[in-house]
Amino acid sequence: MKNNGLWIFLGCCVLASAIGYAGNEIAGQFPERADIPQSLYVTTNEQRKSQEFGDYLTIYEAAQYLGISQNDIEELIESGEWNPVAYTMGDSCIISKAAVQEWVETKLRGE
Repeated sequence: MKNNGLWIFLGCCVLASAIGYAGNEIAGQFPERADIPQSLYVTTNEQRKSQEFGDYLTIYEAAQYLGISQNDIEELIESGEWNPVAYTMGDSCIISKAAVQEWVETKLRGE
C-alpha cells in the first residue's frame, strides 16, 4: 500500500511539471503587451499611441480620459460636483464626455 502512495505522488509531480511546462510554452506565444480596450467605446490608435473615446464614458474611461484615479471620479460624483456631468442609473454610471470637457475648462478658468 505504501508503494501505491509513492507512485501516485510521483505521477502527480510529473503531471504538475507537464502542466507548468505547457503553460510556459503557451505563454511564450503571446505578445509581450497587448492593448485591450476596457469597453466598446475606446479604441487605440497604434500609430499615434493614443486612445479615442466615445461620447459617453464609464467611470473607468473618465478616469483614463482625465488621467486621474477611479476613486477621484467616484468622489466627484458622490460630492455632487459632477451632477451635470454624470448620470447614475442603478449601479451604472454614464458620463458625458462633452460635459467633462466643459467641467475641465470651467476649472481651468478658475470658476
